[in-house]
Amino acid sequence: MAAHIVIDARKLGDFGIGVYIENLIRGLAELQQSGVIDVRLTLLVPPLFLEAGAPVAVQQFIAEIDKGAVFVAEPAGKYSFSELFLLTRRQRPHLAMADLYHSPHFTLPYFIGLPAVVTIHDVIHVTRPEKLSHRLMAKPLIRSAARRADQIISVSAASAEMIRRIAAPLKTPITVVGNALQAGIEVLPRREIAQWLETQEFGRNPYCLFVGNERPHKGFAELLQAWAMLVKRTGARNTPELIAVGERYSSTAHDMVRKLALEDKVRFAGRVSRDTLCRLYNAARLVVAPSREEGFGLVALESLACGVPVLCTPHASFQEVCGDAAWYAEDFSAEALSYAVENVLGDALQRRRKVELGLERIRRFTRAAVAERTCAVYEKALAPAAEELDITGSAKKRHRPVLFRAARKGRTVGVFVEQLEQSARRKV
Repeated sequence: MAAHIVIDARKLGDFGIGVYIENLIRGLAELQQSGVIDVRLTLLVPPLFLEAGAPVAVQQFIAEIDKGAVFVAEPAGKYSFSELFLLTRRQRPHLAMADLYHSPHFTLPYFIGLPAVVTIHDVIHVTRPEKLSHRLMAKPLIRSAARRADQIISVSAASAEMIRRIAAPLKTPITVVGNALQAGIEVLPRREIAQWLETQEFGRNPYCLFVGNERPHKGFAELLQAWAMLVKRTGARNTPELIAVGERYSSTAHDMVRKLALEDKVRFAGRVSRDTLCRLYNAARLVVAPSREEGFGLVALESLACGVPVLCTPHASFQEVCGDAAWYAEDFSAEALSYAVENVLGDALQRRRKVELGLERIRRFTRAAVAERTCAVYEKALAPAAEELDITGSAKKRHRPVLFRAARKGRTVGVFVEQLEQSARRKV
């Protein structure tokens, strides 16, 4: 009998967690279609997603996944009382028919009545909060979710260690499952990129790329300071432009650009489509990831996938993701970033070598591989045979679903995953 999984997908389209949810669902669908797993998915989504006015990208996603999942409206706000205490009451008919509940962020509703898996990407709201209220809210939510879950997924070993500290003493097992790459983030033909650049206002000059926002842990302020140092040291003519992609750049960020006299060197591109982001990656001379803390480092991984050099701060998560395929600043300071940028731009031989290493490394982060590892966590959560009382008061074994078809056929799941990855590479 198929394993019935309920996934909280209300954060679809919500930055990094939204990408994680989309890739997980698509990966599960691919494994299901290939006969690797036997699952039924119920996806909780905001009511707007099921209405005519839903975002185009959401409508497209639902249309593509529709045959492999049931979409159910859930109006609870994110991190709300309704999410924690009322969601399970509204969704009781669906939960009653399910085998497992997966929350892809650090809030886990109470009274689920099922084995539960929670994915905790990072603890940045606790370690580097923008506001004191963030820390006061996030720490108890993370501790509660981690302690009540049957299994925890984290996206890096560095993040897993921080979760253990925040939730100590913690008995729940943590499994590290890295993020998957988005579809459409890949190396594009150079001719296509050259033609696209001719249509862009900034296409005449070399540029470096930052993808993120100005939240303190992202290191954008240090990056601007580094750019000012670079201009002062090498001259404006020899310093590439810096394009900042993303939302939430306030007047403070623009004021800092003016204060550092970088008006001609820094451009804010805002939020862009996935296609445009892929082109921006491909055309960049360098992607800089200056974060002081990251749960995973998706921007660095996407840079590798587009065959562009990436410079990171020496945070453990970046090193887990990129290995030797990236450059690392000596520390998190603006000065260290400045000298590292200068070194990377001037080292053509190393640039070619690291690009090749990066294209090899991204093979570890396919949707199929990540979904298969997640299913292995699902099996661990389902492993303890649940017991319930029958009408005589005696304990009886509850049905335990089997996720992996391959296990029943005496074949390893890894063979199927490897075949899927080889197929994907041939398409590229």
